Amino acid sequence: QSASAGATISGQTVQLQPSPSIGPATSVSITIVALATGVGSVTNTASATAAGADPVVGSADVLIERQSDLRLTKSASAPRAAVATAIVWTITLTNSGPDPAAGVVVREIMPSNATFLDATPSRGTYDVAAAIWTLPEVAVGATETLVIRALGTAPGPSVNRVELVASSGVVDTPDGNVASAEVAVTATRLPATGGSPRAIVLTALAMAAFGLVLFVSARRRRRV
Repeated sequence: QSASAGATISGQTVQLQPSPSIGPATSVSITIVALATGVGSVTNTASATAAGADPVVGSADVLIERQSDLRLTKSASAPRAAVATAIVWTITLTNSGPDPAAGVVVREIMPSNATFLDATPSRGTYDVAAAIWTLPEVAVGATETLVIRALGTAPGPSVNRVELVASSGVVDTPDGNVASAEVAVTATRLPATGGSPRAIVLTALAMAAFGLVLFVSARRRRRV
């Protein structure tokens, strides 16, 4: 803490040195710089006394809050999944500071063509009924994850969304408070090749060639 020239500091009290005289319609000011050590409402009170005059008292309130930059990202384990197969989404929450974030609440929004299976949080708890992930605190620089598994129930795009709902006592920046990831749910199970068109064509050609070899071999045996 510091004060302007002509003032002394003793503990939580700052005293302005007596002035020989203050004329009518004039003023004397004092500037105080203090470091916040906690959160909540703080009242600063000042009083002035002078010979032959009544004391004057004034006060000002300041609300001190923690500030954190919380960011959400979301990813899917694969771009596509077949109906009745598992889809895995990973939610990542980071705190870039400058203060820890307390009472963090994140809401998961499941798409209509997917059914929830289970959730695995790195920290905190996940309320299945409310689809809420709660963390008591996220330290500065910390990264927490929530892994969601769901079952694809109908063909079509399956967009899973997540949003930051609350963070007690924190003034959070709005960027990165919502994230989403999309998986294309297909009507049939994808082949083991991964489902790329080139892989499917090559597999079909290989099977056709193998069948042709067997057919030719069988014809030769019959002629012999």
